[in-house]
Amino acid sequence: MNTIVAPDEQRAGPGENFTPFASLAGFGQRIVGAAGQGTNIELYPRFDKLGDNGPILAAAIRQKLGLVTVVVHPCESAACATAAGTWHVPGPVIGQPLLTTGAGDHFNAGFATGQLLGLTPESCLALGVSTSGHYVRTGQSPSLADLETFLANWR
Repeated sequence: MNTIVAPDEQRAGPGENFTPFASLAGFGQRIVGAAGQGTNIELYPRFDKLGDNGPILAAAIRQKLGLVTVVVHPCESAACATAAGTWHVPGPVIGQPLLTTGAGDHFNAGFATGQLLGLTPESCLALGVSTSGHYVRTGQSPSLADLETFLANWR
């Protein structure tokens, strides 16, 4: 989980009443300029997001718990970690899903089907997000033909 923050360059009051750094370069210059001295930079939290750290998170969980495979599936992507490495697949995100209850179950069904078929971890992730992606768009579990069409048209 990432907490997305805005580093405070100049505070003007409580809460969000501050001017954030305009660039990463400005933030870096402040850090370098404070080398050997004390400085105070407030990091104001904006929101939490799993982001692209799914592979890192999956690998850490797998290693800590001694599991064979760990899969992480937030709305926008999916990641997997095994002893052989980590994989990440972006999800086919849709702005207005028809139905979201059951999307995770459909992802799990697609991923597990891929494992039973002997697919690579990356292919299992793709099958999982495609199964879930079809479901949230139609409200129906996909057939093999539906999945073939979805995969062929997914951009």
